[in-house]
Amino acid sequence: MAKEIPGALILGNGDLNGILWTHNGKLRFSITKNDVCDGRLDTAKDPDLCKIDVKNRKWTKPGRPSSWFDYRYPCPLICGHVEFSKPSGVAFQSKLDLAHACATLSTNNSPLLEACVLAGRNVVIFKTDFPVSLTPCTAKFIPSAKQGTTEGVEWCLSTVPADEDWPGMSFALAHQVKGTRHVVAVVTSLEAKDPVAAAVALAGSALVDDEARQTAAHEAVWRDFWSKSGVALADAYLESVWYRNLYFLRCFSKPGVPPIGLYMGYKSDEMPWHGCATTNYNFEQCFWPAFAANHAELAEPYDRYIMDYLPRAKWFAQETYGLPGAFYPVNLFTHQIFDPAICKSKNRHMNFILPFTYTAGINGWLAHNVWLTYLHHPNRDYLANSAYPVIKPMAVFYAAFLKQCRKTPEGKAIYGPAYSPEHSGFGVDDTPCDIAWTRFTLKAAIQGAQTLGCDADLVTQWQAALVQVPDYPLNPQEPRVVTWARAQKPLYLYDPPFPYNVPVPILPIFPAGEINWWSSEAEKELFTRTLNTVRTVGYNSSMILAGARARLSLPDAYDWISKTFQTLQMPSGFLMMAENYDPVNGVPKPRKNDTGGNYSEQVAAAGIVSELLMQSVGDIIRVFPAWPKDKDASFTNLRAQGGLLVSAEQRGGQTFKIEITSTVGGKLRLLDPWTNEIIERNTKAGESVSFKPAN
Repeated sequence: MAKEIPGALILGNGDLNGILWTHNGKLRFSITKNDVCDGRLDTAKDPDLCKIDVKNRKWTKPGRPSSWFDYRYPCPLICGHVEFSKPSGVAFQSKLDLAHACATLSTNNSPLLEACVLAGRNVVIFKTDFPVSLTPCTAKFIPSAKQGTTEGVEWCLSTVPADEDWPGMSFALAHQVKGTRHVVAVVTSLEAKDPVAAAVALAGSALVDDEARQTAAHEAVWRDFWSKSGVALADAYLESVWYRNLYFLRCFSKPGVPPIGLYMGYKSDEMPWHGCATTNYNFEQCFWPAFAANHAELAEPYDRYIMDYLPRAKWFAQETYGLPGAFYPVNLFTHQIFDPAICKSKNRHMNFILPFTYTAGINGWLAHNVWLTYLHHPNRDYLANSAYPVIKPMAVFYAAFLKQCRKTPEGKAIYGPAYSPEHSGFGVDDTPCDIAWTRFTLKAAIQGAQTLGCDADLVTQWQAALVQVPDYPLNPQEPRVVTWARAQKPLYLYDPPFPYNVPVPILPIFPAGEINWWSSEAEKELFTRTLNTVRTVGYNSSMILAGARARLSLPDAYDWISKTFQTLQMPSGFLMMAENYDPVNGVPKPRKNDTGGNYSEQVAAAGIVSELLMQSVGDIIRVFPAWPKDKDASFTNLRAQGGLLVSAEQRGGQTFKIEITSTVGGKLRLLDPWTNEIIERNTKAGESVSFKPAN
């Protein structure tokens, strides 16, 4: 078992989760829970919120927000640690069993420690001869935990103070043992009035349960999960990437829980960026792979959070821009107070940082997964009650913003003032980020309204707004490539080797999908040239660059993705962040010193592998669009847009068969891999259609 985070074994049930790892030579299991967070936001010393006047291109320049820079909170917290006193000098091997969601440490094939987080209860089970002790949350910015015993059951209770608006919370851990079997339960004040009593009772009930039945119930949940889809690849490494990262996402997400933020397991309560949900690539990337893998339920926490946040987003659009609709900021926190009207603190419990908060494209970035839920599971009720009510005010905001912008002689908006993430100051125009996500959102809103037969006047406004969206900005010299903003001095900013963190010129390809295989040849050539010349610092760009290569079916897509993932691979199976690019091999270098936790956005690797095997951008299915012909592969029940479950096999360089099941009925569109023509079929719900080569 490797030391620290790179070797940590991840376990979880979607709500209760943690990492089994070594810290300063000691073995421990660090327990986290999706709702255990410090929700305080101290805005007393913050400047007033920024005001942006689009029409007159004026904005206030607030100073340093104390709530962000001077406090560790708001942030997730480690519930506590289970410490194992293993004898010094004992070497062991570690194994993470994805099928059964359990971990084993052994020596000479003899188990020393077995661990699992029960799928159906917030309980961690350990079997070991090692002495076990419980260490409470040690965050220095909350009061010290209370510890005690109740009828021989060890427990600890941590309390997070309230602020002027947030009521605070508490959480308890209880540890009970019988022989070599240890049970640790976690309960919060959001679940029970007396977390200690509830945790003690939960631990006791789990300990007296029949072990065989308990194990069978746990394994049944995971067996059902894995039965929904699957891949079998000649490339064993990429097959493992798909399964491991889908497993990681399931450990930290399930319906009904708060969405995970920046980290999936971490070793300290003092994490960068408050460990919050950063609403661009970080937050969106984490949940995006769920759709093609036929596990949209894993994105439910994300969708629900965006919907719940809507009252604050509407207030923020009016408060900042004086515009109708909704505008979402770049940082969201687990215990955000969604209705600012009930807040008494300065700025109504709102955090902001100029320029990061004011990325206009954030609306569309957040709308993306909400809309993908609908596209992959076409359901009129979901569209009417969830997706459209969120996307409509986002589109209203974009149309109002564009109307206020200055115009070119051709009638296109000079789209700003804006911010291009994460490398510019505020006040630029026409960023590819804003252009792509505005187009995406307006089109989704139009489709939603027309499907529901409502808001005809708004549809007319949105169609007019689409015409005003500017073209993507190009650099002024040859070869022409997409750059990050409308031309302005100094021109050196438009040099293609400009080192991006977020490769902004690539966002229209991935994840926005506005440029794709079905785009014109001229557009594909332009963006392929851009992709091949863009330079990044490597840190957050790996998945965006990988997704773009797959979407355009570039010849080097498979090799680049495989080499990149292997370079970033940690012993735990998780992919670490990149540091910069290796100029010799053309792939990112691993970030050696960034080992504070597992960055949740990296589970997008599972979705990237799915993209190599099947894509449905534009509602047209392509099988093996970026998979090499010389490698066999098959997949079962990958989900395409339109609610279509796709299974296919490639063998000996040829697509052998395709089977598609329509879950809701409607039109099936497939690019025939044998004739390269688009096949269209009308289907009924539950109908399966098979395709084979003519010979």
